Amino acid sequence: MLQHKVEQLREQGASDDEIYRLRAQTVNPEAAARLAELDREEAAWKNRIAQYQVARQQILQSGDSAAQQQAALQQLQMRQFSAQERPRLTAYEGP
Repeated sequence: MLQHKVEQLREQGASDDEIYRLRAQTVNPEAAARLAELDREEAAWKNRIAQYQVARQQILQSGDSAAQQQAALQQLQMRQFSAQERPRLTAYEGP
Protein backbone atom coordinates (compact mmCIF):
# COMPACT_ATOMS: atom_id res chain seq x y z
CA MET A 1 0.00 0.00 0.00
CA LEU A 2 1.17 3.53 -0.77
CA GLN A 3 0.89 4.81 2.79
CA HIS A 4 3.05 1.96 4.05
CA LYS A 5 5.72 2.74 1.43
CA VAL A 6 5.62 6.43 2.40
CA GLU A 7 6.03 5.57 6.08
CA GLN A 8 8.99 3.32 5.26
CA LEU A 9 10.63 6.06 3.21
CA ARG A 10 10.10 8.61 5.99
CA GLU A 11 11.69 6.22 8.51
CA GLN A 12 14.67 5.98 6.17
CA GLY A 13 14.95 9.79 6.05
CA ALA A 14 13.42 10.42 2.63
CA SER A 15 12.87 14.02 1.62
CA ASP A 16 9.48 15.53 0.81
CA ASP A 17 10.52 15.54 -2.85
CA GLU A 18 11.23 11.80 -2.77
CA ILE A 19 7.85 11.18 -1.16
CA TYR A 20 6.16 13.33 -3.81
CA ARG A 21 7.87 11.42 -6.64
CA LEU A 22 6.77 8.06 -5.23
CA ARG A 23 3.21 9.27 -4.89
CA ALA A 24 3.20 10.86 -8.36
CA GLN A 25 4.37 7.59 -9.89
CA THR A 26 1.84 5.56 -7.92
CA VAL A 27 -1.24 7.73 -8.31
CA ASN A 28 -0.80 10.94 -10.31
CA PRO A 29 0.90 14.32 -9.87
CA GLU A 30 -2.32 16.10 -8.82
CA ALA A 31 -3.10 13.56 -6.12
CA ALA A 32 0.54 13.62 -5.00
CA ALA A 33 0.33 17.41 -4.64
CA ARG A 34 -2.87 17.13 -2.57
CA LEU A 35 -1.23 14.52 -0.33
CA ALA A 36 1.80 16.78 0.10
CA GLU A 37 -0.52 19.60 1.18
CA LEU A 38 -2.18 17.27 3.69
CA ASP A 39 1.27 16.41 5.03
CA ARG A 40 2.02 20.12 5.52
CA GLU A 41 -1.32 20.71 7.24
CA GLU A 42 -0.76 17.74 9.56
CA ALA A 43 2.75 18.95 10.43
CA ALA A 44 1.38 22.43 11.18
CA TRP A 45 -1.36 20.94 13.37
CA LYS A 46 1.13 18.83 15.30
CA ASN A 47 3.30 21.90 15.83
CA ARG A 48 0.34 23.91 17.13
CA ILE A 49 -0.62 21.05 19.46
CA ALA A 50 2.95 20.84 20.81
CA GLN A 51 2.95 24.58 21.50
CA TYR A 52 -0.44 24.31 23.16
CA GLN A 53 0.69 21.45 25.38
CA VAL A 54 3.69 23.45 26.60
CA ALA A 55 1.55 26.52 27.35
CA ARG A 56 -1.12 24.34 28.99
CA GLN A 57 1.44 22.71 31.26
CA GLN A 58 2.77 26.13 32.29
CA ILE A 59 -0.75 27.23 33.20
CA LEU A 60 -1.41 24.06 35.19
CA GLN A 61 1.85 24.49 37.11
CA SER A 62 1.33 28.21 37.73
CA GLY A 63 0.01 27.82 41.24
CA ASP A 64 -3.08 29.85 40.37
CA SER A 65 -6.47 28.77 41.63
CA ALA A 66 -8.39 26.16 39.64
CA ALA A 67 -10.78 28.85 38.41
CA GLN A 68 -7.89 31.05 37.24
CA GLN A 69 -6.26 28.12 35.50
CA GLN A 70 -9.51 27.20 33.77
CA ALA A 71 -9.98 30.78 32.57
CA ALA A 72 -6.39 30.92 31.32
CA LEU A 73 -6.84 27.60 29.50
CA GLN A 74 -10.00 28.84 27.84
CA GLN A 75 -8.25 32.01 26.67
CA LEU A 76 -5.33 29.98 25.35
CA GLN A 77 -7.66 27.67 23.42
CA MET A 78 -9.62 30.56 21.96
CA ARG A 79 -6.41 32.31 20.84
CA GLN A 80 -4.81 29.29 19.24
CA PHE A 81 -7.70 27.26 17.83
CA SER A 82 -10.91 27.80 15.93
CA ALA A 83 -14.29 26.79 17.34
CA GLN A 84 -14.22 23.72 15.07
CA GLU A 85 -10.75 22.69 16.28
CA ARG A 86 -11.28 23.10 20.02
CA PRO A 87 -13.31 19.90 20.57
CA ARG A 88 -10.34 17.91 19.23
CA LEU A 89 -8.05 19.24 21.97
CA THR A 90 -9.31 16.84 24.62
CA ALA A 91 -7.62 14.01 22.71
CA TYR A 92 -4.28 15.75 23.28
CA GLU A 93 -4.77 16.74 26.90
CA GLY A 94 -3.24 14.20 29.20
CA PRO A 95 -4.36 13.52 32.73
